Amino acid sequence: MNVLQQSAPYIGYFASLLLVLSLAVSNSLRFRLFNSLGSIVFIVYGAIIGAIPVILTNGILLCINCYYLTRIYRKTGKFDTIEFKGDEILVQKFLEFHEKKINDQFPGFDPARLPYNLNFLITRDTVIVCIFSAKTSPDNNAEVLINYFTPEFHDQRLGGYIYQEEKNFLKSKGVKKITYETVAGKADKKFLRCLGFESEGIMVFKNL
Repeated sequence: MNVLQQSAPYIGYFASLLLVLSLAVSNSLRFRLFNSLGSIVFIVYGAIIGAIPVILTNGILLCINCYYLTRIYRKTGKFDTIEFKGDEILVQKFLEFHEKKINDQFPGFDPARLPYNLNFLITRDTVIVCIFSAKTSPDNNAEVLINYFTPEFHDQRLGGYIYQEEKNFLKSKGVKKITYETVAGKADKKFLRCLGFESEGIMVFKNL
């Protein structure tokens, strides 16, 4: 028995782990990526043990995943920016539905402060994908109180489309700099760095 055959069970376990991880993520892009990696490793596993059904099944799954990944990367959709005051029913329903995740990312956020700030929604094909609120200052800085992306868009590529919409809108309002006084999680800091934000102590900022 050669080294590859001896390691085959571990390769199979690793492939299974990747498939389990793909089912545990809420982001459709990450689901497809983990699932594709799992299929690739299973194909290797099948080749080592000579299991043609394993190779065929995972080869088909890999083709399906590649098809949907291509669709995700090619499709951008129609984005629109809609300004709001803060007391609209649709906004309140959106905040209620995403309350837990919003509290995790923006623990100090208070919806009661919305009417006093610069607020807007971003929609993709008429579906809300982002809610933004910032306190503006006389020197044209915008201190972000909430900039919540729905889970599907919390990655560098898809999030980049939303950020570009935000940037265009904020510049049209005369904003020259976006700041976050604090960022709650490491994943959120990493996400902002991917979008070009810089750190200064606990503050995160980007010049427009």
